[in-house]
Amino acid sequence: MDDDLKFKFTADRFGFSAESDTFGSVYVRDLEAALKHLRDSIEKLFGDPGTAFNLLGNAGLLPRYPDWATIDGMRAFVSDFNQGAIVLPGGTLWNDEEARNIVISLRQYLSQLENWAPVLKLGIWLSLIASAGSVGDNPLARRRCGLQTLGQIFQFDLADPIQEISPRLTDLKQAAGIGTVSDDSKSKPVIAANWTAENPSWQSLFAKGSEMAASSVPAFSDKPSQLVNWLTQLDVDLGPFLDLRSGAIGAWSEVERDYWAQWIWSNDGPPKRQPKLPRVTVVDLMYTACHGGIPFVPPLGGNLSVAQWSRILAEALERDVPKQDVKASAASNLYVPELGSLKRAGEELELREPVLVICPSSVRSRASAWQPQPGIRAVALASRDVLRADSHAGYGVVGSESRTRPDPLAAALRDQTGGASVIQFIELDDQEDPVGDESVPIRISWPSISLFYFGFGRDGKKPFLPSPHGVGDLLKIARERFSDRLPSDLEGRSFWARLSFFLRRPWYSQLRLMRAFLWWLRGQR
Repeated sequence: MDDDLKFKFTADRFGFSAESDTFGSVYVRDLEAALKHLRDSIEKLFGDPGTAFNLLGNAGLLPRYPDWATIDGMRAFVSDFNQGAIVLPGGTLWNDEEARNIVISLRQYLSQLENWAPVLKLGIWLSLIASAGSVGDNPLARRRCGLQTLGQIFQFDLADPIQEISPRLTDLKQAAGIGTVSDDSKSKPVIAANWTAENPSWQSLFAKGSEMAASSVPAFSDKPSQLVNWLTQLDVDLGPFLDLRSGAIGAWSEVERDYWAQWIWSNDGPPKRQPKLPRVTVVDLMYTACHGGIPFVPPLGGNLSVAQWSRILAEALERDVPKQDVKASAASNLYVPELGSLKRAGEELELREPVLVICPSSVRSRASAWQPQPGIRAVALASRDVLRADSHAGYGVVGSESRTRPDPLAAALRDQTGGASVIQFIELDDQEDPVGDESVPIRISWPSISLFYFGFGRDGKKPFLPSPHGVGDLLKIARERFSDRLPSDLEGRSFWARLSFFLRRPWYSQLRLMRAFLWWLRGQR
């Protein structure tokens, strides 16, 4: 009688059976099919997979590492092997170390997706809601704008764990509703009832929130076919809403009104969120998407920059909303109260004192983040990307029919009648000269203008101010390097202010002025 105990391993430490999971196994084929289905599903939602997965990562809906290019490259390797295009030693994936590591890496990626699946599902739903406000040329462009908006609104950091991302998206889901923000009887933010009545399909999408709640997620890494089933159900839930028309028409002005009503505006500081409202609402998503995914007021709070206050003021001049208190708040925080007296674009502006006009090259420029400084009267003209985004918010004009409008602040400053000086600072970047872009009124010839350039890289056009750290530093460098180019009324209009300004100018500039004065006296005789 043979009493020897015999046994064999049926699975290794990764959960794979060496006998069943060889080349052509069900698991490897399901793995390839699941990843292909994932790619196709994301492509259907947001277009080019490489760009779409990058947008999903930036929005905080998927891990940013490993990136999709890496994953898809490994998927293609497995696909080639399954089709016999690659022959490995031993005839199986497990006998080749590199191939085995690829399959293990893909299994780990599916394990990540198990954790991120609830966030991904909820985030895609919210991005579709945001797309209601987009005025893109087609549904795909609007959906991508909605996804970009989600990332811009929440500003999730690369290091933010899923445990911090999920509750914030869930809170936003719970805040969706129908009604009006300005109705004091409401305890949470809602969407204007007239707008939803005009857009029943979008209202049906809002109602999908209960189905987007976190639920048990199948084990994708153990059974890749479960990922296919999960993606199929997601398409069933959200597929009917992929081709909806833009919601930025009809009663959209009510959504616009509700957006600006979410804050309490102050003349000596940033706006504060209404106490009954959460930090982010669906109104934030929709209205921001209408303006190219660039928020007017960061929902997460903080001080506003010169560029942000100026953009709010320009929008107030262009539209009936925001109301007068918003305009007065913006003008006061820019330390240019005369701007608050303007009712609409095209009205006459009487400047009593000089104004600095900053022209950032883009919304991502450091100059776009400069804060107002007490005692320095400064505004900012819209950069090209901001102006384009706000111009395309056509309110009834969707897609390529919309046109780029001029910056109303530029027109007001150009035509000002007070006689005060306008000192313009234009940012130059390394790739492009913004002055040469005729689509943006970045440089306008004012009768009393002093023109300077600044940048953060190589020197550009003269007079050039290198690497300023803020509005005050910009003016300080201009005074140190080019005081003779600054207008005399910058220090005030009194005799002593003008004399002080004159004495600080270079000797050669003083000599020119003295000669001009003597010639004037000679002509008076």
